[in-house]
Amino acid sequence: MEPKKRLGKGLEDISHLFLSPAQPPQQKSALTENRPEPIARGSLPRVIGVISGTPDIPTIFWTGHLALALARDGKKVLVVDVGTDKDELASVLQPVAIQPSLGDLLDQPEKAVTVDGPLGLRVLAFQMQREELRRFKQEEREILFQILRKEEQQADALLLNISFDWTDLDALSYLKCLHEAVLVVSTRDLLGAYRILKVLVHVQPGLRVGLVEYREPEATTQTRVDRIVMASKEFLKRSPLVLGWIPSDSFMMQSIAAKAPLLLSDQEGPGLQALLEIGKRVFKGLNGQESRGLFFDAIQAQLTLGS
Repeated sequence: MEPKKRLGKGLEDISHLFLSPAQPPQQKSALTENRPEPIARGSLPRVIGVISGTPDIPTIFWTGHLALALARDGKKVLVVDVGTDKDELASVLQPVAIQPSLGDLLDQPEKAVTVDGPLGLRVLAFQMQREELRRFKQEEREILFQILRKEEQQADALLLNISFDWTDLDALSYLKCLHEAVLVVSTRDLLGAYRILKVLVHVQPGLRVGLVEYREPEATTQTRVDRIVMASKEFLKRSPLVLGWIPSDSFMMQSIAAKAPLLLSDQEGPGLQALLEIGKRVFKGLNGQESRGLFFDAIQAQLTLGS
C-alpha cells in the first residue's frame, strides 16, 4: 500500500482517539470531519534543546536527567526525540515505548501520539523525522499537528533530545525552532563543545545557551568551562550562561554505565543534587524568547515552505 494512504488511515485513527466527535457538515471528507478545533492561545511552553558535548555519553542521558529534574520540581514536561539513534529514548526513560518513526507507530494497535513516562513526564511516542512527515498530504499533516499542539500547550516545557549529525542541514533546522538550549560540556573535549556552540550561534543567532560542565574523574577542581565562555565572548560575541557543573561521582558513573538516570534510583550523592539544582536553573535562568510561539507551529511551517 502507498505510504500516504497507509499514513493517512493511521492519522484518521489517531484523530478519533484524541478528538471529540462533532456533527459533520455535509459533503466533507473523513479527514475534514476529524479536524481539531483551533487551539486557544495561552501562556506558551518553553522549548529547550538539550545537546551533548560529552564523548561516549549520548545526549538522551542528559535529556532524561534534565526532564526528570524538571518533573521532580513540579513542571509538566513533554520530551521529543529529534535524534537519529534508534530506541535511544526508550532505553533511558524505561519503560517508555517509543517507535523509531511515525509509520511504525501507526502500524501498532495502540496509536497514542504521546505516552506516559516516569515522574509524570509525557513523551512523544515516535521520533520526529522530517522525511516521513513530508509524505503527508496537507490535510493529514494539519490533523497530526493540531494534536501535537494540544499536547505541547499542556506542558510547561518542551525538551528536545538533539543528537543528530551536525552535517545534516535538514536536521539543523530544528535549532531554529528553539527558545533556548542546554549544552553539556566535557572537560575532556572543550574544543568539540566550542564547535557545537559555534554552530548554535550561526544557525540561531538570538538563541540563549546554558552550559553545564560534566567533570571527568581526572579533571582539576579549577572550572574549565570558563574557557568556552571567554572564547564565545571574544570570537562569537555571545555570552552563554553557566548553569553549573556535575561531578562524576561513583553513582553518576554507575548511572552512565547502566544507561539509567540517577533520578529513577534511590541513590543520593553530589551528582544527583547537582542535577536537581541545574534543572531549577535551566527553567529560571535561561528565560528564552517565549514569544517565538509553539514548536509544532514552527515545524509545520517549515514543512509547508519546504514541500
